Amino acid sequence: MADKFSDAVDSLAALGGRESELWRPVLDVIPVEGAAISTIAEFLGAETVAASGPLAARLDELQFDLGEGPCWDAMREERPVLEPDIRSRPNRDWPAFSRAISEHDVGAIFAFPLVFGPLKLGAMDLYSESPR
Repeated sequence: MADKFSDAVDSLAALGGRESELWRPVLDVIPVEGAAISTIAEFLGAETVAASGPLAARLDELQFDLGEGPCWDAMREERPVLEPDIRSRPNRDWPAFSRAISEHDVGAIFAFPLVFGPLKLGAMDLYSESPR
């Protein structure tokens, strides 16, 4: 794992300002199918900065449109939100989001807050097609 982490750090450094590809090193290290990185801060607005594909972008868009989902909880609570089997156990806190993603091939979803000191910047969402 240490080598994969070092490779991911090198990959981030090699991006050279191409924010739209920030997801790439994450998927090299973590065994999931998709990732999206978003700003959710008041001063930055809610916007997807990088998404690994159409489904990752759609999951972000649904959360913004519905005002609920793992990225919102991760930001509010300043902790990771882990839903390892969203199909079998839809999250009761996200009724609209859980219904909306049931149309997509999502078995698990995870969100991590992006916080720098007192600044809440956004979140990184990861999804897997199968429960994990």
